[in-house]
Amino acid sequence: MWAPGPSSQSQDEPEEQWDDVIKELAQSPVGQYKKSHPVHRFHIFAKAFSNLDAGALVKNTPTMLHEVHQTRKIGFSGAPTKARSDIYLTLLEPSLPRHGFLSHPKLGSVPLGQDSEMANLQLTLEVRRSSGDRIEGCIYPSGNSLGHTAWRTTAVEREEGWDSTIRLAIDPEDVPGSRVVMSLADG
Repeated sequence: MWAPGPSSQSQDEPEEQWDDVIKELAQSPVGQYKKSHPVHRFHIFAKAFSNLDAGALVKNTPTMLHEVHQTRKIGFSGAPTKARSDIYLTLLEPSLPRHGFLSHPKLGSVPLGQDSEMANLQLTLEVRRSSGDRIEGCIYPSGNSLGHTAWRTTAVEREEGWDSTIRLAIDPEDVPGSRVVMSLADG
């Protein structure tokens, strides 16, 4: 992790060439950056929004949803009129830090060791209700495929990516309590 640095480099820090991505994401007025200490845990909190009128939802929460762009309804005869609750999930690439932790169902939090190869990574996805029951046939990896209950990605190396978008077709009453369970395996 990087952060904008002080205006002057200290004597013990050598001058480094910073990647353009870092400069674009974390703008520094002096052009200097500093590396943070290794991160052992990283938590992401997601907020769910539910409203029958998507336009009103965006208008009522403009600071959080200011970059949401709505697709206009297609107005041709025969277009479906039933509301859809499809959710699209894009899987880009695996990112496993050297000092990261994995969650094991029996052992709890397990450190991802230095000697761990984890070279051929495959992800398995399931959608479960709040009760823990799997939702059958709700994962669609392509437009013309049958629904899967548990779907596996192709195996990729650490530097490669899946670059896949899947559709989750979940009944509207199941959406608020549902969760995506991801299992990572080394092939």
